[in-house]
Amino acid sequence: MEGTSWAGSSATLITHRWLSPGQPPSVAVIGFDNLDEAQYSLPSLTTVDPGREEIAETAVRILLERIADKTGEQAPRELFADFSIVERESTGQIG
Repeated sequence: MEGTSWAGSSATLITHRWLSPGQPPSVAVIGFDNLDEAQYSLPSLTTVDPGREEIAETAVRILLERIADKTGEQAPRELFADFSIVERESTGQIG
């Protein structure tokens, strides 16, 4: 089995249609960002959901902490967001 991945789901959708026009797919394709369009494409696109809601909540929380910190001496920190793989047809049976 071969596979390919692109940075965004839009480019991945175009590539997937180009690789397998009207025939069973010969590669597995996965995108990144879990846009709504991914679930409605033909075939539907498997994507990585980067956890946008968690990222947004964390960004707002950190921004409010920085605004409240009158010293301005917060040390840099490294944060990680959970992600999930939303499995759909584009990584199913390879014909």
